[in-house]
Amino acid sequence: MDDPEYLSLIFVFILLVLSAYFSGSETAFFSINKFQFNRMKEGRKKDSAVFKVLERPRRLLVTIVLGNLFVNILSTVAVTSALVKRFGPVKGNTLASGLMMFLLLLFGEISPKIIAINTVESFTRLSAPIMKFFIFLFTPISTILLFIVNTILKIFGLTEYSTSKNISVEDLKSIIDMGSEEGIIHIDETKMLQSVFRFSDTDVQEIMTPRIDMVCLDINMSIEGLKHIILENRYSRMPVYDENIDNIIGILCVKDIASILNNLQDKQELINKLRKPYFVPENKEAYPMLKFMQKHHTHIAIVVDEYGGVEGLLTMEDIIEELVGEIHDESDEVELPYEFIDQNTIKAEAKMNITEVNDVLDLEIEENPHFNTIAGFIMHRLGKIPEVGEFVDTSDLNVKVLSMDGNRIEKVLIHRKENA
Repeated sequence: MDDPEYLSLIFVFILLVLSAYFSGSETAFFSINKFQFNRMKEGRKKDSAVFKVLERPRRLLVTIVLGNLFVNILSTVAVTSALVKRFGPVKGNTLASGLMMFLLLLFGEISPKIIAINTVESFTRLSAPIMKFFIFLFTPISTILLFIVNTILKIFGLTEYSTSKNISVEDLKSIIDMGSEEGIIHIDETKMLQSVFRFSDTDVQEIMTPRIDMVCLDINMSIEGLKHIILENRYSRMPVYDENIDNIIGILCVKDIASILNNLQDKQELINKLRKPYFVPENKEAYPMLKFMQKHHTHIAIVVDEYGGVEGLLTMEDIIEELVGEIHDESDEVELPYEFIDQNTIKAEAKMNITEVNDVLDLEIEENPHFNTIAGFIMHRLGKIPEVGEFVDTSDLNVKVLSMDGNRIEKVLIHRKENA
């Protein structure tokens, strides 16, 4: 191989490196989100060059496109010329087309973009000083092109483009995790922020009081029976139904009858105090439900299934607790739905939420639209109503049924395996 061929190889290699540089720079610069952009804007010395480049995103984009176009054309011409000299026009052109397609795809596009997307900030810091040179170099051409582009954009009424992307949920989660690891964000604050993210994907079915645990009043009961349930349970609001819990006729706000409760003789007085019940579908998301309750000035709603049957009851407190954790007043006895037997085993109520089980035992029980409690998990796995002593065994955990109340699972023993 003579000297001109060596020089051609070196020339093509340099052009491929530049192609990789422009492709990687495009991915890295235009992957910067608003959080990163604003942080660079604050003036840290190592980020000042990046910020300067990003100040004019259209000029940056035109520079990258021009640079990539020129180096790709030059490299293709150089390789084609060399191969045509060696193999003739037909074979040389064919070989050049195949070879350059492979080289440009692998080394000029795919590889640099994968590297750039995984090292956005470091890539842009290294790239920015060189990019400033190319921006200056292509200024005459880019100015003309930008004038034409901006004119077209004005015709279509498009506003100035911003290079910085909105911060994604995953970006925010990463920021919170980093802040927690570095001690900037307290553990309690971290848990609350994580609850906010979970809240956005939470349906009312996941946080409601299930039908079987609802305390309701049957309007057909005796006055003494009604008084007993009201005084024994001490809830501030209670659903009232007529014969069947699926036929809820109103919500009793206990404070509305507090002054007459002891001397209550006529049920009509209680009926007159009932407030309008609000019914919501079980798949309604928690955040819109919170807005709904605020709009209608209600603290309680009845959750129904697709057939209109009552599934459960949702209170404002249920929604708030999903965000900030359990709320207790001075008279509440705080009872956890589980107790530790050892560091890997808990005895728990079967109605314990899957998310809480995962948090307590550091597990990753699969999420499923068909259940959100450990009882639902057991029945889904077994495909039937279990008996006492039956268990579910997976690679991560073992769940054993300890007690039943009719067809309802009451208590379970959950053991996390050592390899989990």
